[in-house]
Amino acid sequence: MDSRLHRHLADGTTALYLYERGVKYVVLPTGLGPGDLGYATEVALDPSHGVNLAALHSACADEIVSRVAFTSSLTAMRCETVYSIQYRSVAEVGGLGGG
Repeated sequence: MDSRLHRHLADGTTALYLYERGVKYVVLPTGLGPGDLGYATEVALDPSHGVNLAALHSACADEIVSRVAFTSSLTAMRCETVYSIQYRSVAEVGGLGGG
């Protein structure tokens, strides 16, 4: 991970960081249910930050395998989703436009 991303995560400007680098897709842990943006909101990749995410594909690891992975890393999640990022206006990306 690029060390500059940490500042953007803390500042809530992740969308701006990704937009400036031409990022079109992101993989995030899957939310709790339909319409739940889950981690997207946590990392400021949601409509209030000028971004819409479209789910493309979700996959889940076997439950036992995911428990072992989480126990050893404390970060592994069972299910993840690939999203395409749809940026709104440049002014809104990163919440700059008060979207």
